[in-house]
Amino acid sequence: MKICVVGGAGKMGRLFAEIFSRYGEVYIMDVSEETESVARKLSVGMCSLEEIPEMDVVVFSVPIENTSEVIREVAPRAKSGALLTDLTSLKEFPVREMLNNSSEDVSVIGMHPLFGPFTPLKGQTVVLTPARHREEHLEFLEEVLEGEGVKTVLMSPEEHDKIMAIVQCLSHFSLVSFGVVLRKLGFKPLTHLIPPVYLIFFDLVGRILHQNPRMYEEIQKNPHAKEVRKAFIESVVELNKSVDESKFAELMKRASEHFEDTFHAFLRSEKLIKCKIEEIELLKSSINSEIVLRDLKTSEILKGRLLEVEENLLRLEVNGQTVTINLDEYEVIRRS
Repeated sequence: MKICVVGGAGKMGRLFAEIFSRYGEVYIMDVSEETESVARKLSVGMCSLEEIPEMDVVVFSVPIENTSEVIREVAPRAKSGALLTDLTSLKEFPVREMLNNSSEDVSVIGMHPLFGPFTPLKGQTVVLTPARHREEHLEFLEEVLEGEGVKTVLMSPEEHDKIMAIVQCLSHFSLVSFGVVLRKLGFKPLTHLIPPVYLIFFDLVGRILHQNPRMYEEIQKNPHAKEVRKAFIESVVELNKSVDESKFAELMKRASEHFEDTFHAFLRSEKLIKCKIEEIELLKSSINSEIVLRDLKTSEILKGRLLEVEENLLRLEVNGQTVTINLDEYEVIRRS
């Protein structure tokens, strides 16, 4: 089976090119200058537009703003009996583009991985949105994903986008709103003055602000997001007014009752706090021992003898030299 990942030099494209390489002969097609080096690193081939008719599966993994344009260029070349799929976080418009720009005997099944390219796959979820397909194509995608320990959920593109208008768009909009407020107030997050539970929230804000603003703007174009943003703005106005009317507690209580399982949400957040605190304490107890860390960005392994722990800074002896690293950039995978 020949599989082409269009946009395979991107982070998510690389991940899925690597996944599919265990189930077929994979090629990547990209305009990136890194395409050739990525192909070598993944031990996969490169594909040109002219070779698309040879592919059994074509996976679109390009920025949202380029998705329609790329599908319109590539999809008409798909051969009879091929499978078209995509990794876009919106589903209605890319599925529609794949349907409209391919023949009736080409399968179209949208995919949305509910995780980032650096998240461990096992236990994660991918939404599949079958639109026009052969059963063996759906079974193939389920086999590939479940073989990696990934759970699959089937739903229509419209149902997916309605849910993501809240899960993604509302979350992003509220977190970016918080960041905009910080800028207006001239407040810089001072980590040593922010209690652990609030630091988690500030980190979520920073996580979103760290990423591609254009991508998040495109996600807000979810056809159901406008209604969700309207409800958010109306709720903020109502909540603000409730303070003067002594109704804040009442609104909060009603929101809590609707949320239902606030108890376990509280416990999960407590776990996050304890994990962060315990990580530092365990490292302090490992002074003069060998530790092994993984770079969260590059996945490179770093081994060395731990010399000192000062807040989030670790000093290690690595091959006879002292190096200082920021613990935020690494995960501890072993301690002697």
